[in-house]
Amino acid sequence: MAGALQGFPAALLAPLLVSLSLRVTAGPHAQLMLRWTRELCVAHGRAIHTAAHGGMGGALVGLSGGGGGSELLLPALRRLSKSFAALHEDLAATAETSCFLLDFVCAAPPPMQEA
Repeated sequence: MAGALQGFPAALLAPLLVSLSLRVTAGPHAQLMLRWTRELCVAHGRAIHTAAHGGMGGALVGLSGGGGGSELLLPALRRLSKSFAALHEDLAATAETSCFLLDFVCAAPPPMQEA
């Protein structure tokens, strides 16, 4: 997948990251969103790193769109990070509850058998 994303236009990274962050919070496909994010970072990591440290003359940091607004790469990355953090918290709470219930079930005495 990373090979296909090498040709993805850098100017569209921020909108794609925002879209991924929305899908992380609204959809059931967390593993797919994690994979897309990883592959984007592998394919465009150097450009993202350069943009984050003030390089590239703002080519990736700011986008002027036809919709009257502008998306920024770093806020898009932060938004995606917050989406994954919220997903992690939800999954951790679910796992903790599941472990508690499993412990409860395993600690219960076996059912009495009729003779």
